[in-house]
Amino acid sequence: MGKSQSSHYVTKGLTKSKNDFELVIRTSKELEYLLTKYLGARGKGLHEKTNSVENEISQYLAGKLHFIATIRNRIVHERDFNEIPNRKGYIEAFKEAQDELARTIEQSHRVDTHQVEYS
Repeated sequence: MGKSQSSHYVTKGLTKSKNDFELVIRTSKELEYLLTKYLGARGKGLHEKTNSVENEISQYLAGKLHFIATIRNRIVHERDFNEIPNRKGYIEAFKEAQDELARTIEQSHRVDTHQVEYS
């Protein structure tokens, strides 16, 4: 069986970090990159970028992206928020968002999947 074309958009190893700060920064940066590069998202952060393409993505994906953005913002900006409350749930949400985003990009027909840049 061949790999799905959407696997071209999935960066492996981002969830291997043992440090929650690194995990949320690396995963949110990856999602922001994909939204901007392939869907033309605009804005300062993941919340704004998600809102800018809300007509092109599913509510399901938007919800996952907003959840990830909220955790990222809390861990970066709130003094007493120093770890992901449910790390396993966060990683699952990221993987689901990344997979759904890859499918959305593929369906948008904006890029040739053979020319996708990998990070």
